[in-house]
Amino acid sequence: ALAQVAGVGLVLHEESLGQIEALFTRRGRTMPERNRVQAYLPATAEAIPNDRGTAPGVWMRLGEAVVAAMPGVPSEMFAM
Repeated sequence: ALAQVAGVGLVLHEESLGQIEALFTRRGRTMPERNRVQAYLPATAEAIPNDRGTAPGVWMRLGEAVVAAMPGVPSEMFAM
């Protein structure tokens, strides 16, 4: 939705993909191909690393506004 509003495409963020793959490796699992989509960001965005889950956050400008979008899984937001 952010890419569409900004009028830009999505691009694969290799660093985020590496972090997602590493998380699955640490858990002794193979990353399902469906998780790859989580590493695509709007072309004008920056990734916000997510140390607790797979999907990175997104930081980008939309006109005069700055948008920070975070993954919404509650278990990733609070230390257990």
